[in-house]
Amino acid sequence: MVRFLVIGLGMGLAACGEPGEGDTGATMSTLGVDVGALLYETNCQGCHGVSGEGGLGVVLNDGLLES
Repeated sequence: MVRFLVIGLGMGLAACGEPGEGDTGATMSTLGVDVGALLYETNCQGCHGVSGEGGLGVVLNDGLLES
């Protein structure tokens, strides 16, 4: 799991650059959300549910993980 988070963070950082030609206006936070959503959908959703409601895996949307 940590491996996927590190890969996602690296992809997000690699996409950040100096503003200029080809700049889409996307910020690191929107890139991070998109990458995180894709990682969750691909690797976690099957056990933890679409919204973290649980199933085979533990519940993730019970407020314990909020910062």
